[in-house]
Amino acid sequence: ADMISHLDHIVPKGSELWLLSSIPVYQRRGLLEDVGQRENLQLVNLKIKHVYGNPTIRKDLTSLSCLDMFGDPTGQVVNLLHFDTIMVLADEFAMQTGSSKKSADGRSLASFLLLRDIRRLLLAGKQGFFSRPREDEGKDRIICEMLHASSSRMLLRELDCRGYVMSNRIVSSAMGQLLMNGQMSSVLAELLSPAGNELSIKP
Repeated sequence: ADMISHLDHIVPKGSELWLLSSIPVYQRRGLLEDVGQRENLQLVNLKIKHVYGNPTIRKDLTSLSCLDMFGDPTGQVVNLLHFDTIMVLADEFAMQTGSSKKSADGRSLASFLLLRDIRRLLLAGKQGFFSRPREDEGKDRIICEMLHASSSRMLLRELDCRGYVMSNRIVSSAMGQLLMNGQMSSVLAELLSPAGNELSIKP
């Protein structure tokens, strides 16, 4: 919920956030509440749309059917080319029930590879019924969250996966900087907030 709230501040009005999960739609309401206030998200720019499925199964990623909050189809069906950016997040729910970080990374990586392959096939025109204009081709739009850096980095490099984020390493590095120098708090707050100055690197 905190990430969704942050995204709402930086995306254009009318943007859509499609949530694909194996958690039934009617059980997601509590997960979409503000963690501190336990209140429903007050979104201005984003509109949330729900999809039920397993992100490690090709069939569930090939065609996405939008559901309402009761789990009933709305009639809207899209494919991966509908999205400007795709994010694969670590399965926190599975880790809460005993799954390891390595196992969560394995599922995230499986989803990442499936998404990349499905999108490649769509761009190649092999599923022309859903195709969008071909100017999308060549743009890397899939970002994958990885938790266990030491065991995952070499595999990611071997598979030529560039669109990944080591979230635990980023958080631990930021906390380490704050412990060493408390004055970094204002700098990090400025760089990581949705508004204000930012640091970007272009190839």
